[in-house]
Amino acid sequence: MSLCWNIRYKAEIQRTPREFPVERLTVKKSFTQLSKEVEERTRRERKEVDAALATISLKRWWTCPFTRPVPGASGSVFGLRRFFNNEPRSPHNGVDFSSGAGEPIVAVTAGTVILAPEHFYSGNAVYLDHGQGVISMYFHLSETHMRVGQSVKAGEIVGLVGATGRVTGPHLHFGLRVAGQAVDPLPLMDGDCGVE
Repeated sequence: MSLCWNIRYKAEIQRTPREFPVERLTVKKSFTQLSKEVEERTRRERKEVDAALATISLKRWWTCPFTRPVPGASGSVFGLRRFFNNEPRSPHNGVDFSSGAGEPIVAVTAGTVILAPEHFYSGNAVYLDHGQGVISMYFHLSETHMRVGQSVKAGEIVGLVGATGRVTGPHLHFGLRVAGQAVDPLPLMDGDCGVE
């Protein structure tokens, strides 16, 4: 006898309209004028990331407030309208933390590693599933200390700050998705998440 479970998950993200500043960055031309091989690579990587971001675990590992992934203030804000070499690109869907190369990066809350790739744009990266559609992302690492399937505690080191991928210098790009939507992670580090 086999059992079939039909579980539905419904989440609602409320967005607040606001104006976002513009940021202009200069990077190597190879990051804005892609070869056919690199275009194919980035398409494969996008599929891999999309599959990871579609993860919804029923168990909840996250608690609030979230821990800051590195000490200190953020160096850029969520939602920046970005131009690379004067060409418009997607809005900045995370927060950059200005940290020195080699600075330890910690998990913002407990979870499980669902992806630990080396990608063209994000460089060495770690994606953590925190349950119930909450996923955190850590980009441009010089080293990752994680493997897929590994359980992670809040505050555990996931890697070191680096300058891999499309960057202008060492920093941590930290992103957070809730039910597939990019959200500003800073409010979740500055107080509670508004949930029990």
